[in-house]
Amino acid sequence: MIYLSQRMPPEDAEAKLKGMSEREQDAFLGEKTIGRYGCFGCHLIPGFETTPAIGVELSEEGASMPICSISATCRSSTTRRPGSSRS
Repeated sequence: MIYLSQRMPPEDAEAKLKGMSEREQDAFLGEKTIGRYGCFGCHLIPGFETTPAIGVELSEEGASMPICSISATCRSSTTRRPGSSRS
């Protein structure tokens, strides 16, 4: 409900959910979660084969940087992956 109510009026979100079975609700939530966190970038997930990546392509960027620079950049980044224990 929270996801939908952030994107449409709460009464429309409620109506959409009421029109879905529990299985359909789970599938909808799973699809949105996978899309948000970009799980398809590392995992083969049916239905996401043509979904654009959530980040930029880094092949060329990394090719010109020493690995220690890349590691330092990643460690100092304020962006954290889901489930990361680093704060």
